[in-house]
Amino acid sequence: MNLIKSTSLGIVVSAALLSSPIMAETESVSSDPSIQLREAATQGNVQKVKELLQQNIAVDAANEFGVTPLMRAVEEGKVEVAAVLMAKGANVNARTRDGLTPLIFATENGFAEMSAMLVEMGANVHDRTRKGWDALMIASKLGYDVIVAQLLEFGADARASDKNGDT
Repeated sequence: MNLIKSTSLGIVVSAALLSSPIMAETESVSSDPSIQLREAATQGNVQKVKELLQQNIAVDAANEFGVTPLMRAVEEGKVEVAAVLMAKGANVNARTRDGLTPLIFATENGFAEMSAMLVEMGANVHDRTRKGWDALMIASKLGYDVIVAQLLEFGADARASDKNGDT
């Protein structure tokens, strides 16, 4: 897209775009290794994730909402990246500000392979969101029977209830 127009209005609009917070954020993305790691995890870029981790970037480098690279990889279904991050010590029980964990992200998205990998690596099946929901409740409500079976096999409590008393 050509941001420079021949009209004076076009030049003003272009200048406004170049100084906007969106453009500034894009520029900072390329210079902040923690952001680069979360982006590489989101994109499933295994090589970039490995390169950044070799530079001693914190494997659990979270954004302002507490979202870690592992959470990004899990949410996008990037199994190989998630495996690399966990092998490097990513916290499988990390929480966002809203109390979401990687297992909650995997469950919400119906990623059975990912949820199995997380619980095998020690994800707590009893962790709850701020609303009191655990992964089993979410999997049950969304109809993810395979994940329900996995979670029960790993000790999830079928009688647990949320803050409203719902199971």
